Amino acid sequence: IKLANSLKLRMAMHIVKVEPETAKKWAEDAVASGVIEGEWEQQGLYPMFLGFGHPLVDIVNSWGDLVLSASLETLMMSLNHPYAEYVFNKNDNKIFNEEEEEVLEAESRICGLRAGTLVGTGQDYSVNQYQAFSKLNTENWGMALPPLYFVKWAEVDFLRAEGALRGWNMGGSAQEFYERGIRNGYFECPMFVDMFPYKTKIEEYMELENAIEYYNVDPTGEGEDWESLTKIGVKWNDEDSKETKLEKIITQKYLALFPLSTEAWTELRRTGYPKIFPVLNTDDGDGSIQQGEMIRRIPWVPTDPRTQEIVNRYALPALGGEDIQATRLWWDNEKDNFSISSSLPIKL
Repeated sequence: IKLANSLKLRMAMHIVKVEPETAKKWAEDAVASGVIEGEWEQQGLYPMFLGFGHPLVDIVNSWGDLVLSASLETLMMSLNHPYAEYVFNKNDNKIFNEEEEEVLEAESRICGLRAGTLVGTGQDYSVNQYQAFSKLNTENWGMALPPLYFVKWAEVDFLRAEGALRGWNMGGSAQEFYERGIRNGYFECPMFVDMFPYKTKIEEYMELENAIEYYNVDPTGEGEDWESLTKIGVKWNDEDSKETKLEKIITQKYLALFPLSTEAWTELRRTGYPKIFPVLNTDDGDGSIQQGEMIRRIPWVPTDPRTQEIVNRYALPALGGEDIQATRLWWDNEKDNFSISSSLPIKL
């Protein structure tokens, strides 16, 4: 029941910019009926109980096909987030900047890859030095046995923090839920969190009032240095504007959701937070994304005539736009986050 109500709360927040009154009602009903409020009420797949390895570890070890993004790098480093210390490795091999005749020695620093970078062909370091960029610390992941959460306690708290910020009855204040969400935002299985720095560093982390100046520097020399877009701190400040408070809530929610990318992407599209770098080489998509924009949806890829018929007859009319990357889903609009206007009621 708490899982269902937590999903209802999540769905309520998804529609807040298109049907705010319905969103408020669903959210308050969900909280009143009982949502997740403890580490062992979180729902997901637990490797320690089910006996399987985390798929991200398998992807890194078997495919060599997953590196840290530049946006997440700068977000962590600008806020001095605990994850920067033990979740990702430094570059695991030399990286050459041929134009400047410079070499970044192995194990020098965290290196995030800029989204959209053309990385060449092949997944072997000998033909693709981007393979040396920062990857997950698979040893720590193996010891942490992180669950694959459906809904996480921290996410529920950040939803309640945003609801309280909007004036909804969430059973507490925005600051209360925001701070509890950060404290319980770790990715580790709750049984093993004390083995890692998160718990010991989080109180100091929460006192950061202003972001640390930081630049993403591509060690290959491709492009200029990119200044971090994260300018907010972590510490809650009642004097902040509602928009700044929302940015703090969603930024910390984004970090707490890691690695649940689907929900993090949903909230990024809905709110515009956290602030991330523009995607490079957008022409390599379907041609609908302009430079500086991000993909709003993944087009359908029917594999048989029957599925294509269903897409044409039902999915495209419901989408309300072309089957392209730039088409916004119905809950993803360009209204301000605290717009008082409402669109027509939605038939669900």
